[in-house]
Amino acid sequence: MVIDAITNKLDELFGDSAEYITDNVVIDLNPPCFMVKMLESSSTDYIGGRKGIKRTFVLTYVSDKDRASGRQLDLNNVSDRLLLEFDFLTDPYNPNDIYRPYEKNIERTEGELHFTFNIFETYRKVIDAPKMNKLTQTWRCK
Repeated sequence: MVIDAITNKLDELFGDSAEYITDNVVIDLNPPCFMVKMLESSSTDYIGGRKGIKRTFVLTYVSDKDRASGRQLDLNNVSDRLLLEFDFLTDPYNPNDIYRPYEKNIERTEGELHFTFNIFETYRKVIDAPKMNKLTQTWRCK
């Protein structure tokens, strides 16, 4: 799944220094942490039984630092790493599935960093149509 690939890449970039939350309900929030959420998805049909799915995700980073101890510097460092190094996400359960985020944007609010990006997936539907049996030609001469 794409969410597993996202958390795998975050773990590769930030290691054990942050917690990764993929559930919708957050009871105990222990900063620093990343919350991963899919905002929307849309699909497009193409010729040849192909289907494209565009998914928009948001990563919300909550810093454990306050203003006096360098929250802005921490948010700057995390935003730079996400923009520069958050590429080629590999699914840990299927290494052949590689996703590339595009249209990456960062928005900052009070103490939080919101990183939005898109991922496009293409699927091909295999259509089992009956094959032609024998082809016979008949000729008629006049």
